[in-house]
Amino acid sequence: MATGMRVLTDGREAFAAMGEAIAGARSEIRLLFYIWQVDETGMRLAEQLMDRSRAGVKVRVLVDEFGSGVFLRQVAPRMRLTGIEVHCFLSRFWKPTWNFRNHRKLLLVDSDTAFTGGMNIGAEYEHDWRDLMLQLRGPVVRNFDEVFREDWGFACDEVLDEIPGEFVANAKGLHGLCTVIASGPDRSSNRVHDGFFLSICGAQQRLWLTTPYFIPSSSIATALRGAAQRGVDVRLLLPCRPSFDLLGLAARAHLPELMHDGVRVFEYEPRFLHTKSLVIDDQTSFVGSANADSRSFRLNFELSCFIQSQELNAALAQCFEADLLQSRELHLKNLTNQSAWKTCLESAAQLLSPLL
Repeated sequence: MATGMRVLTDGREAFAAMGEAIAGARSEIRLLFYIWQVDETGMRLAEQLMDRSRAGVKVRVLVDEFGSGVFLRQVAPRMRLTGIEVHCFLSRFWKPTWNFRNHRKLLLVDSDTAFTGGMNIGAEYEHDWRDLMLQLRGPVVRNFDEVFREDWGFACDEVLDEIPGEFVANAKGLHGLCTVIASGPDRSSNRVHDGFFLSICGAQQRLWLTTPYFIPSSSIATALRGAAQRGVDVRLLLPCRPSFDLLGLAARAHLPELMHDGVRVFEYEPRFLHTKSLVIDDQTSFVGSANADSRSFRLNFELSCFIQSQELNAALAQCFEADLLQSRELHLKNLTNQSAWKTCLESAAQLLSPLL
């Protein structure tokens, strides 16, 4: 669906834009986040929402209990006193759904604006981590609202009307066609995984993937190797993690085979890299909440955008190239010449990777 887009590649810029949108809300605000930290950033946003609620704007908040337990205990009661409706998506204790996470990130303001991407609500996302959000306007806001209404109905057993107001017909910013994909364990197939696979298989010139957690399925790994073998410029950008970080070890276990077939791997060094993006050729892009790992592909409820836009593709490619300037490239000889102990740890982590 045609939309206007703005890439927010800095946490301060992203939270400033979200705060500005909240301040201008006229009828209703809807938020869905995995993590809501009780820190300076989280409390500032909560106060902004309580101010808008007191001014007559309807505010609905949906968070994941695993990621936002402290928020639900300490902040949600105060927000409810101002008229804000706050709910958790799943109550996990002693239930078979304990291992599921609603990992989605979404802010809707009236029917005017949607924000989505990799950032949760917290100071580390605003100040410390490297991450990315999209601000979208236009008819696509209705699609995001449909995802929120479905999750709200599941969590609260309440059927919501569409968010009030008219969408922006001629939205400013970068333009393109956006497909919104909501995936999760409630669906028979994971369309984010399938979208990744098909996009990788269709790449002709370049394929630049940024992800904080890399535990690919066998089909995704095969597709990446196949793209590199047919001459596509395949680059993988990961965070530089501690030497004995379990997720980092699991990711590194997958790298030698990929690198042997021509995939170039880089580690971002200045701070933790939390961006989730995929740049395919000069037209196709992906931004969303999903990591390239087994949890996002199998266990999490995720929200993602596949976008056809040369403008957005170029903007994301520019971000990727800027991050490469602050990254170091891994070489196959360094991974194959490591100690037997490190190789054993990576193999063990790989065996555990379906549970991570």
